[in-house]
Amino acid sequence: MLTTNSFFALLQRRRVVLVVTFMMALVALPFLLMNLKPTYIATSHVLMIGNGNQGSMMPSGDLADLALSETVIERVAKRFSLGPDLSVVYGRVDAKVPHASNVMPLSYRDKDPKTALEVTNALARAELASSLP
Repeated sequence: MLTTNSFFALLQRRRVVLVVTFMMALVALPFLLMNLKPTYIATSHVLMIGNGNQGSMMPSGDLADLALSETVIERVAKRFSLGPDLSVVYGRVDAKVPHASNVMPLSYRDKDPKTALEVTNALARAELASSLP
């Protein structure tokens, strides 16, 4: 059974290991902080408008599918040189239409805030252009 006294005795015996571990962590911390970049998320909201006739509006599920279509993603990925692997781009894009809404948030995550913003806007423009009759 480990009591408070035996615990402190154990720490006393292992103090060299604890001090060395703490010092290594202090040395490694600045290098880790310099190499870790935050991820930025840019979101654009796409509004779906009909001409008053409910039959003329595109169903919300189709709007999200259109934004995530291979053609749209491939075109935007090529324009911004996001790499040949489209699965990485698909993993960074989020497009979901909330239930009973005509506004779709369209988001893109990237390490560079400018790229995140530009790709999100390009996806929204491409999605809007492809949804027009």
